[in-house]
Amino acid sequence: MGRWQDILGWDNAQLRELRYIGYIYLKEGQYETARHLYEGLVLLDPNNDYDWRTLGALYLYMNQYPKAIEVLNKALELSPTNPGAQLNLAKAYIYQGDRVKGIRDAKKLISSLNKEVALDAEALVMAYEG
Repeated sequence: MGRWQDILGWDNAQLRELRYIGYIYLKEGQYETARHLYEGLVLLDPNNDYDWRTLGALYLYMNQYPKAIEVLNKALELSPTNPGAQLNLAKAYIYQGDRVKGIRDAKKLISSLNKEVALDAEALVMAYEG
């Protein structure tokens, strides 16, 4: 458990509810509200890679690329082989203007076993390379 989770006396049930609410806001396109919830979640449960990945995706959706890169790198520290986080990180680099790094990272994902990630990575490379 995280320090704040201990202080509040929350268990995993409360965190699941908060994640669910955050996910609903995300799906409704209410990125700012969802971002606030996920920023709280990473404080409450700092070792939860899902929360970090989701927060990174939110920053990406909100065009806050440096923050997306920072948060997605944290997510990848916790779950180094997560293809979704890797793809979002490649996108963040490209959208920030570092096409070389983003395309290089995306090329590595073209052979991913996750077909959706592989296709998205291939499309990203085709769109931004050259």
